[in-house]
Amino acid sequence: LGQIVYDVRLAGYDPSNAVSSQTIKFPLQPVSGTALSATELRLIADVDEDGASDCVAYRLNGGQILRRVTSWSSGACGWTSAESPVAENISTLTFTYYTGPGSTTTTDPTMARRVRAVISGGSPSMGTTFTAESEGSLRQ
Repeated sequence: LGQIVYDVRLAGYDPSNAVSSQTIKFPLQPVSGTALSATELRLIADVDEDGASDCVAYRLNGGQILRRVTSWSSGACGWTSAESPVAENISTLTFTYYTGPGSTTTTDPTMARRVRAVISGGSPSMGTTFTAESEGSLRQ
């Protein structure tokens, strides 16, 4: 959850200026169509601080939260490269997007300024469950 929020806070950090050269200029990317997804997060940021923009994506698959990072310069931010598990024994992963402070939600990538991530999971061997949530605001 901490890694997701860290990446959200970096969304829009684009030292290579790749986003501004696109027709659609926003750091959060729709999964399909023009709406942001409640089950996947895709963003553009220089998360590895190498001076080039990256596509970062999170999704839940088979009880694991998967993270993918790949260099990005244009086009859709999709699942085109290897992904790494960052959490296991997870049953739900949801994202809610807000227009800023307050409770106004949006799925419009041009309006989203804050992201809340909620995960639920548990330990099969210990019989425990948990729900955790956190949020981060995009760089402005």
